[in-house]
Amino acid sequence: MLEGLTESDTQRVAELLKVLAHPDRLKIINSLSQHRELNVTSIQEQITISQSLASHHLVKMSEKGILTKVRRGNEIYYSLADPILAEWLTLLLKIQR
Repeated sequence: MLEGLTESDTQRVAELLKVLAHPDRLKIINSLSQHRELNVTSIQEQITISQSLASHHLVKMSEKGILTKVRRGNEIYYSLADPILAEWLTLLLKIQR
């Protein structure tokens, strides 16, 4: 049971869930949980979406602190900010079975 959950907490969680509530974004989490770190091209190829759409999703997820990014030369590499996100996804799938 969650104790001391404030209105601000519930609002932040709702906003986070809103960002995650897209199949492509869940696929990105899955890909990053398997590969740890990927650039935009690798992500878009793995989940078969356009590069511009992949970039859009990555920006949204980065803004909410779901992903971290690091620049290496001309490439930006993304990773999960916290590996617990992949565990969370696994738990949600178990609930649905």
